[in-house]
Amino acid sequence: MSTLSLVFLHVPTPERKATLQTLINQLGGTANLNAQTTRWSMSEDPDRRGCWWNARRAWMQAAASSASHHMVIQDDVIVSPDFLAAAKVAADLFPSHPVSFFDLSKAPKQALEKDKHWVIRRTLSTGLAVMMPSAMALDVVRWVDGRFRPEIQHDDARLSWYFLAHNVEVLTSSPNLADHVGTQSLVGHTVNLPGGKPRKSQAFLGTDVSALSIDWTKGASKPFRGTSHAPSEYESLLL
Repeated sequence: MSTLSLVFLHVPTPERKATLQTLINQLGGTANLNAQTTRWSMSEDPDRRGCWWNARRAWMQAAASSASHHMVIQDDVIVSPDFLAAAKVAADLFPSHPVSFFDLSKAPKQALEKDKHWVIRRTLSTGLAVMMPSAMALDVVRWVDGRFRPEIQHDDARLSWYFLAHNVEVLTSSPNLADHVGTQSLVGHTVNLPGGKPRKSQAFLGTDVSALSIDWTKGASKPFRGTSHAPSEYESLLL
């Protein structure tokens, strides 16, 4: 059975302290975090050094745990009940793949229409709530270091570039088990504002339905194929 370590990406502003506390409560509080993970911690960025700087530290914390899988989740997230238990089910189903629990595209909704609970693609939609094998997490950081322009803050772009280069495909839960909240974006996106594209899931399970109520085996052997970013979309970000 898979085991899990977890790091919260946190910027300690009043708004994000509130959303982080809500998230911890939704995850069952510290007692359940202790029970469901081998180790959990926070990676804080109080000086706003940048999203990737903080995400890099968070992924590197996989080295401090004996868990088979490591997850990094942002502090502006809401999740469905039993999220951590369902994440370990996903790790058992896809032990060698990264798994995302949030997606901005229509793919999760389209997968549900075909009675499938998984989307497969070559790149991430976002880095909001992502899990991968612990050894892979460390290899990702080592490999992407020095390949991106240092001013580029996007963590999901770095992870996606690794997945493309190493022919690693990403699974995404359908329905999504996490969703974005709030109006702040640390990497310059307009979030839920007039004229901006809402960065919300189109297929979030919700906060009142258990993630364990889903039969996650449906579509696991043949996931719905979602569209992926092309390698050319990352060329302007590379050194």
